Amino acid sequence: MLLFYRGDKYVYGFFYYLPWKLPNRVDQTKKFYPNEVVQTKFYDILPLRNIRGHCYVIDKKSYCEGRPKDYTGEKDLYICE
Repeated sequence: MLLFYRGDKYVYGFFYYLPWKLPNRVDQTKKFYPNEVVQTKFYDILPLRNIRGHCYVIDKKSYCEGRPKDYTGEKDLYICE
């Protein structure tokens, strides 16, 4: 979500973790997709100038059906159940 405050642009979003970087992961036996991420309850508002690029986080059903129109490659596409 893009926000404006006093002429500056900010972005609002949640934090996502790669499964193997989760602190205190309870279920060590669960299998994950190589490009799967886990959404946390934490979020932040950052100045747009701090953003390096964009990526896509989509649900499993959408991932199986197709890709976004301006999709650039597998390294920018993540699954979140």
